[in-house]
Amino acid sequence: MARKTVYVRGYCPYLDCTHSIEATYAKYSFLGDPATYAKCLNVYCNYADDCNQVESCPIFRSAQSRSLW
Repeated sequence: MARKTVYVRGYCPYLDCTHSIEATYAKYSFLGDPATYAKCLNVYCNYADDCNQVESCPIFRSAQSRSLW
């Protein structure tokens, strides 16, 4: 299974500025479907332990919602 790590950038309410987080994706596809998809496996943010808002973080949500490779 192919994997890639990318930076996802967006507004961070905790820092009150633009910030980037690291997201790791796994590549997958369905038989008969020409599209290739990505599943988010892991997201890393330097401030996650301090802010405790991972579930409501707009950058985290953006990383989770990306689905095309």
